[in-house]
Amino acid sequence: MRTILWLEDGALRDRKAADHSWVIDPVCGMRLDQWTAVLSSEHEGRRYSFCSTRCQERFAVNPSAYTEQGSQPPEAAGGN
Repeated sequence: MRTILWLEDGALRDRKAADHSWVIDPVCGMRLDQWTAVLSSEHEGRRYSFCSTRCQERFAVNPSAYTEQGSQPPEAAGGN
């Protein structure tokens, strides 16, 4: 079976038949499909994926606020 995804950016992407992996947006905590995530940044040799340009921009301003061990995304903690 083949599934085609129509994403918010208007692009069509073919869905892999194989299992996919999930990643977490470090800013808002949203779960993203690593294969279809289109926004990402690298920090200290690690790739981070984002659900929106807003989350990516917030991360760019202060990456360490979202990458410290045990830190929780502000939205998940009730902040904004």
